[in-house]
Amino acid sequence: MDKNAIENSINVYIKENSNFDTHRDYLGLSKISGCPAAVYDEFKNGSSASEQIYRMSYAGYEQERLIFDMLNKLGYARFPNNYCREVVATFDKRLRGHIDGETYDGNLLEIKSVSNAKFQTIRSNKMALRNHYIQVQLYMLYGGYTEAWIVYRCRDTYEHFVVRIFFDRNQAMAAEYKAKRILEAIDKNERPACECGHCR
Repeated sequence: MDKNAIENSINVYIKENSNFDTHRDYLGLSKISGCPAAVYDEFKNGSSASEQIYRMSYAGYEQERLIFDMLNKLGYARFPNNYCREVVATFDKRLRGHIDGETYDGNLLEIKSVSNAKFQTIRSNKMALRNHYIQVQLYMLYGGYTEAWIVYRCRDTYEHFVVRIFFDRNQAMAAEYKAKRILEAIDKNERPACECGHCR
């Protein structure tokens, strides 16, 4: 046994099993709430990946699996009846996302593991984070759901907080309009204006 060999093997394993894509050929529904310029850049140029990013991605998916298994054993979570976890926009197949599961009564289930700071914000406000709210609105729009449940886990303390969200067509259509503008910019090779103030 060699210390360095073990550590290197762990790092390689995490990278290979992180599910982090440096370049996707589609626009993820979870990205739509972001800055249009940043979303455009990521679609066109891909994402740079560091060891930290691979670790965070691995940790996120690992937490998702653990939480889903727990909820399944408790009788709250299942995979969709048709086992299809992908939802696709009706107007453009490049706009799509993957749901985490469903509740046993057929509603959308989304699982998020977050930092302690974000968890405290969520619990204090009793609301989902804005980007997660927009994400599930689009999932409901294209998946045919009328309500969603987001189960938040604090990665530091393993505390949980659950948020119930109802479908809001106005919010969903506003997000869809934004997605259409980004896809149109991609097709025209015209980078949209930055809205976050941090894009180069």
